[in-house]
Amino acid sequence: MKESEQLFSITIPEFIKKYGIGNALNKNFIIISDVAQSIEMLRFPLRVDAMLIGITLNGYIRMTINLREWTMTENSGIICLPENLLGVQSISPDYKGAIIGVSLSYLRNMNIDLKKIIPYYMSVCNHPLMQLSNDEMGIISRLYNLIISILMEEVIGKNRNEEVVANLLAALIFRMCDHFDRINQENRVLKTKSKEYYFVRFMDLLQRDFRHHRDIGYYSDQLVITPKYLSKLIKDISGLSAAQWIDEFTVAEASVLLKFSDKSIQQIAEYLDFPSQSFFSKYFKSHTGVSPSEWRGNNLKKLF
Repeated sequence: MKESEQLFSITIPEFIKKYGIGNALNKNFIIISDVAQSIEMLRFPLRVDAMLIGITLNGYIRMTINLREWTMTENSGIICLPENLLGVQSISPDYKGAIIGVSLSYLRNMNIDLKKIIPYYMSVCNHPLMQLSNDEMGIISRLYNLIISILMEEVIGKNRNEEVVANLLAALIFRMCDHFDRINQENRVLKTKSKEYYFVRFMDLLQRDFRHHRDIGYYSDQLVITPKYLSKLIKDISGLSAAQWIDEFTVAEASVLLKFSDKSIQQIAEYLDFPSQSFFSKYFKSHTGVSPSEWRGNNLKKLF
């Protein structure tokens, strides 16, 4: 196999088109429940432009994330971030479980506040594998089965309730975040002035101030480091630049306001401290491909 075939990036739509496996939703969400039958396609390192969630109900599955090996056994879960390389090495004959893939754009369109899950980023980076209790896995398994049931209904010709799928997925994600709450309580102290320290401080500042400050210089001044160093260490830690994180927070907030609030586009622009509605509209379209009014219209159709 050529090196270019062993190591490459792929989006969910490209994955569906290339392999034709799994149950998909709008080409931005996929569940692969027949992992054993798909192992040859997933064996080589693959970077999927999506957050991947793996759950194991029975047996084991051995995989690598960024070439580091992890083994999922009964009642365990794993989270693989978009910038990571995933490869499935082996799987037991009695394996039962699934891999869920959800694009960042789909997460942004869900009724979920990305700011609530971003603080878990460092925990996922350091230890993506989680061992869950029987009760925790029982809840996650039921949520997963409900999602599968809805996707299968669409296959046989029924209308898909996208809002139900989105909220079930949000519940599943937050249930897995409960695990990291416990881990974080046990490991709160970060070495001062380390890259991880600055990353967490940057995220804290970003959650507080992103509505009014989209200039990297503001955050570097608060952290008393240079903009260049801040950009480099954020990129090193997360795979995304500081500017990309700022844009992610801003677009996520704008998307939620457009979908769920009664604010006009002008009011949203003012709330997010843009100099004008026109400037906000250009900014939003440059990051989503559609204007705020088009995005609102498309998502209101889904709600009613």
